[in-house]
Amino acid sequence: MPLPCMSLRGRLSAVIAVLVSLALLVWAAMLGILQPFAAQLVMVMRAHPLPSWYFPLFVLLGSFLPLSFRFVRSHDRIVTTLLDPYLILLLGQVVSEVVLVWLAGKGAGVIVGFWFTLLRVFQLHQLHAYANPRSCIRLLLFLELVLWSINALHILCRRFLLLQ
Repeated sequence: MPLPCMSLRGRLSAVIAVLVSLALLVWAAMLGILQPFAAQLVMVMRAHPLPSWYFPLFVLLGSFLPLSFRFVRSHDRIVTTLLDPYLILLLGQVVSEVVLVWLAGKGAGVIVGFWFTLLRVFQLHQLHAYANPRSCIRLLLFLELVLWSINALHILCRRFLLLQ
């Protein structure tokens, strides 16, 4: 099955998604739109801290696992075509979180994280559909889709629904 997001096109789409998201989030931060939410999110974060295993698990499974798979299978065009856009979006999230936390405070990291998690879930759903049904890359994309879907639900329930 031909991939609609072959190589450059998929990578370019991910870069555009990152740049547009970053521009809109910085614009919102500069206008002061994020500050009230960010301040409330900091209070929620203090009242309901994440378990100590949460970030290491997501760094390991959400970053290192796909990155390792990408480098081990770098000769496989399908793997690189499917994983590069994912990794670009992930890197874009990290950069965006650093910029937004600097501009609008620690709570802005939750907003950025939630936005990019939603983008990633949408992206993974599309990428998963194009992987060969009996391939390791399809299994990896499915695991990532489950991981980030759980993260989105967690942020929604343990952060946004607790806002007052």
